[in-house]
Amino acid sequence: MPELLSVSGPVHSDDDGNPIPVDAGGLEVMSVGLLSSSAPLAWRGAMAHDALSELFQETAWADPDTVVVDLPPGTGDVALTTLQDVPVDGVVFVTTPFHAAVSDTHRSVQLFEENDVPVLGVVSNMHEFVCESCGDRHELFDGADPIDALDVPGLAEIPFDSELQASPEPTPDGVSTHARTLASAVERRLDEIWTVDVPDSAVDLRDVSPGERHDRVRAGFDRLDPGETFYVVSDRDPTPVREFLLELTDSESLASFEVKRQNPETWLMRATTA
Repeated sequence: MPELLSVSGPVHSDDDGNPIPVDAGGLEVMSVGLLSSSAPLAWRGAMAHDALSELFQETAWADPDTVVVDLPPGTGDVALTTLQDVPVDGVVFVTTPFHAAVSDTHRSVQLFEENDVPVLGVVSNMHEFVCESCGDRHELFDGADPIDALDVPGLAEIPFDSELQASPEPTPDGVSTHARTLASAVERRLDEIWTVDVPDSAVDLRDVSPGERHDRVRAGFDRLDPGETFYVVSDRDPTPVREFLLELTDSESLASFEVKRQNPETWLMRATTA
C-alpha cells in the first residue's frame, strides 16, 4: 500500500502512543508496510492476528466516514482476523477473468457470506486491452468469462490501461474515470443494502423484547382489514411469525407470506390473509 500510494514513514504517534495515519493527498493511510522495513514479514497466524488487531484498534483515525481495508486474496488468517475484529458493512472482490483467480474469489465470497457480510459485488480487473494504435479491443483471457458464475453483481470492468498503472493517490484533478465509476457503483450497492424502505404501517420489532414482540404483532394485525397486507420489520428472522398469524386467524394458510433479509441486521416480512 505505501508503494502504491507513494507514501512512507516515519509514523508518528499521538499523546496516547497510538500511531497517526500518514497523509496521501487527503487520504489517511495506515499499513504494516509503514511500520516495518523492506524485509519480509514471516508471520505465523497468531503474530498476524495480533498485528492486525493493533492496526484496527489502535490507529488514531480522524473519525473518517469510510474506512477501506485492502485484504490479500484468499481465506487465510488476515481475512479471518478482519471478520472477527471489524464490523464490515460490505465487501468488494477484485479478480481477473482467469479461471484459477475466479475460483479463489469464489471461496472468498463464500467465506464472507457465511459470516453475514454483504457482498457488494465484483470488479473484473484486466478485463480487456484496447490497442492504442488501431483501437481494437482484445480479450486477455480466452474462453467464456468465469466471473459470471460467481452470481454477484458486477461493479466495474477495468481494462488493462497504462492510466491505471500510475499511483492511485488523489491529485488536484481528482481520480481516474474508472475509479469514479467503481466508487459510484459501490455507493449505489451500499444504499441498496443498508437503506431499508419500510411501509408506515409496518410493525417494527427491532430491539423489542421477546414478550413484547407477540403483543406488537397481535395489535398490528388486529388493525388490518381483511385481505390487507401485513408488514413486519425485525432484527431477527421473523419466519416464526407465520405460525402466530395462523393462530390469530384460526386458519390453515395465508394468501401470501414472504420473508426477505434486507441486510445482516434487518429482515422484512410481508403477509396477506386468505
